[in-house]
Parts: sequence; C-alpha cells; structure tokens
Amino acid sequence: MPLAPVQPISALVSHLVATPVFPGYFPVARLGTLHAARVAVVWAGMTKSKRVARREKVGMMGDLFGYLMLCWGGGTVVPMLLGQPPAWLLTSTPWYTYLPIYLLLVPTGLAEYFHSTCPALLYNVGGALIDGITRGTSICALPSAIAAARLPATAWTTAVLGGVAMTGGGFLVQLMGLHQEDWRLGMPTILKGGVLNTLDFWGGMLGAILYAALLRRTDELAPLSKLLGRVLPADLLVRQSPMSAHGGEMMVRETARGLVVFFLASLFLARVITLAVLSPRPVLGQAKKMDKEEKEIVEAVLHEKVGAVQGGEGPATRARSRAGTPKKSPKVKSS
Repeated sequence: MPLAPVQPISALVSHLVATPVFPGYFPVARLGTLHAARVAVVWAGMTKSKRVARREKVGMMGDLFGYLMLCWGGGTVVPMLLGQPPAWLLTSTPWYTYLPIYLLLVPTGLAEYFHSTCPALLYNVGGALIDGITRGTSICALPSAIAAARLPATAWTTAVLGGVAMTGGGFLVQLMGLHQEDWRLGMPTILKGGVLNTLDFWGGMLGAILYAALLRRTDELAPLSKLLGRVLPADLLVRQSPMSAHGGEMMVRETARGLVVFFLASLFLARVITLAVLSPRPVLGQAKKMDKEEKEIVEAVLHEKVGAVQGGEGPATRARSRAGTPKKSPKVKSS
C-alpha cells in the first residue's frame, strides 16, 4: 500500500525528536544534530569552489554566520512575522547543537570531503529523505506558533508561513550572497521560476495545508478534511463520535506529522529523479568521437615535443611551417 511507510516514519521522527544524542555528554535531540550535519554538508558544497578566497576575505566568523543563517533563516523569519522571538534567542540549546557540528565538519574539511566523494545520486536521495524529515517537522510546529501569536489560523496564513519556513534560510543566504567570497546582493534560485526551482516554497505550502487539514485547524479546510477522511486508510484516522460539533482531529498528531514528512520526502525524491533523468548525457557515438579527437590532439602534442627534444621538427611543427606565417591585418587609419 502506498501509505504503508507512514507509521514507521512517524515512529522514526518521534524517536529523533525525543531522543538525545548522548545522554549526559551531548544531551541534544538527534533531529537537531541531523539537521546541523545536513546543512553543514550543503554549506560545504555551496562554498567549495570559493573556499580559499573566502578564508582570506570572509574569515571563519563570516563563514559561521552564513552557515547559521542557512540553518536558522526560516526559524527566524517566521517568528518575526508572528511577532515572537526566535528559538536561538530564548534558549542556548540551538547554539551548543549547531556550533559543535560546524566546528567538527566545516573547518576540518570533513563536510567538503563527504560532499566531494559521495556519489551524486546517493547524496541527492539521502538529502531528499533527510530534508523531508527536518523540514516536515518544522512545518508541523506552525499551528502551535500561530496559536501562541493569537492570530486567526486561516488557510492562507498557514500556507505562506509553511513556504517561508521551508525556504527562509536559503533565500536569505542567496539574497545577501553569504556563500560568495564577496558578500553582495544576488537573486535567490526560487525567484528564477520553474516548477523545480520553486518546489521548496509551494511544497512547504502544501505540507502546511495538509497538516492543518488533518488536525482540522480551520473551517476553511473542511472540504479538504472530508476528502482526506474518505481517501486515507482507516487505520491512520482517529475514530470520531458522530455527535462531535467540530469533528476533532482526524489523525493523531504524530501520525499526521509522519504523513507530512512522507509527502515532502516524496516531492523531493521526485525532483531528484526528474533532474537525474533530464540531465544531459553525451550520446555514445559523440562520446567516442570526442575521445578520438582528444587522442589525436595528445598524439600531435607528443610528436611535437619529441621533435623539439631531438632537434628536428615534429608533424605539428612541419605543418605550421608549411602553412607559413599569417599575414597581418591592415590597421585602420584614424581620420
């Protein structure tokens, strides 16, 4: 059945959220550590070609600032829109979660090594699954944040905040050029348009709408809630009393979160597969022709070097001598 992985995913996410990495030594949730490591590898890939220049111009503190912006951008913009302080201002837990991971992976080169050596398909598939877990979990925290802000939980508010939570970090980093050796304004990928470029935003919107409909947070989504109640398997739904006024939540929150994670991970995997299929590959005949031409060029260069060492003329040198010296083009006289 297509939705069979929902329950195992729900159990996995609950385990990552509630279980510390090392109780007593590193008592932070495994989900936060997983997100910090994932973003560290992504950040190493974004700054790989500019690592030497960035070390001289930006420095380690500037590089750390860009990394934290990529990690916490969405979690900073959403609370600001709701008139609330971000989590990194209320507690020190994010600081001693993300700072050690950064120091362990980025300055040491481990993140860059993993990004360079891991096969592209394996890296993209694994990244899609991890992004589905981490981003889906952050989206499922939106209803509580909206309720704490005492704002009406409209469908539009939920959708927009879901998109911002998904893309806030990458948007700010690309907008301010924090991944460049010289910080300057740039165009975020999401503004370039296209279904795949904007998938993070509209996928976050759909994920937030799905979670709100499963929990029946607003009457605007009542038609969608009824449709989901008919389509989803009965073992995922909560049995409701027919006399209940609002109907209550359709699904246990942990199960609903697992379904949202499954939905987002499926979207990210679909993008990975689409890009892998659409990526240009040289035709076999063209590849052989290119190899043959490269071989001829290498042989000509080798013959030329051998002729120069022996004091004679190689084939390439003789060909140029027969061709003669090219004539100079006449200069244009200024009037």
